[in-house]
Amino acid sequence: MRRTLLASIALLAAGAASAQISDYRQYELAGKPALESTGAPGQATGNVVTLFSDRSSWQLATNVAAFESFDGGATGAGQLNSCDQPVNSASNDACFAPGDLIGGFQLVLGDGGGPRAPTGGSEFVVLGDGFLGQSTAVIGPNDFEQFMDIRFSAGDVNAVAFDAYSGATGGEGVAGAGVTVRVYDTGEVLVDAFIVPTQAGNVPVFVGFISPVPVGHVEVVGNNGSGELIDGLAFGPAGTAVETVAVPVGSALGHALLAALLLLAGGLALGRFHATR
Repeated sequence: MRRTLLASIALLAAGAASAQISDYRQYELAGKPALESTGAPGQATGNVVTLFSDRSSWQLATNVAAFESFDGGATGAGQLNSCDQPVNSASNDACFAPGDLIGGFQLVLGDGGGPRAPTGGSEFVVLGDGFLGQSTAVIGPNDFEQFMDIRFSAGDVNAVAFDAYSGATGGEGVAGAGVTVRVYDTGEVLVDAFIVPTQAGNVPVFVGFISPVPVGHVEVVGNNGSGELIDGLAFGPAGTAVETVAVPVGSALGHALLAALLLLAGGLALGRFHATR
C-alpha cells in the first residue's frame, strides 16, 4: 500500500512538472492553453527618467526617427521562428536576413538569476502576428527564465520607446504579469528601474522615456516568470523642436520692424543714386 501511494505521488509530481510551460515552444506544443489576465494595466513609475504614457507624446517630445517594427523578417502570420543572438542588422537566420533590421541596436539574452548576466545557449523567437492573438510580429527570449537586453551602439541615445508584452507564463497560466524595465548608462551604471503592468499576453503596453544621461542598454524582464516580448522599438537622441515666433503685422513691434526695413531699403537706394552721379 505504501509503495502504491509513493508511486502515485511520484506520478503526480511528474505530471505537475510536465505541465510547467517554460518557453514559447512548449507553449505551442501544449496547444497554446488559455492564459488568465491580471487586469487593467497601471502606470509605470520611474524616479529618474521621464516617462511617457503614449507614443505620440513621446514622439512629439523627442523627434526620434530610428524605428524598428520587426515585421520585415521571414516569420509569417501565426508562426514561431528561432533567432540566433545577438539579434541585429547583421542577423542571418530563420528570423532575419542581413539588412532586415535597422542598425544602432542589438538584442542579447540575460539570465534571470542576476541583474546583469548575458548568457548563451538559448535563443530569441519571433512570434508572427496572431500567434498570441497580437496584431504584429513580436520578438523576445524563448525561455521565460531569461530576459531581454536591448543594447545601443551610439553614445548619444537618451530617448527609448517600445511596446511591451508580458507573453505567456510558465506553469501559472497567467498573462499580463507586467515587465520590469532597467535602464543603464554607457558605463554600466543603473540609472533607473520601474515596473510596467500589462493587461494580457496579446495586449501591448507602451514604454517610453527620456533619460538625463546617455543610455547604454535597457533590460526588459517579465515578472513572475513570464515571457517578455517587444515591438515598435524606437531610440535616439532626444531632439529639440525649433520654434518660430510670428510677429503680427498690426502690432507696434511689427510696425517698428517694417519702418526699419523701409529705412534700410531707402538708404541703399540713395547710396546707389549718389554713386551713379
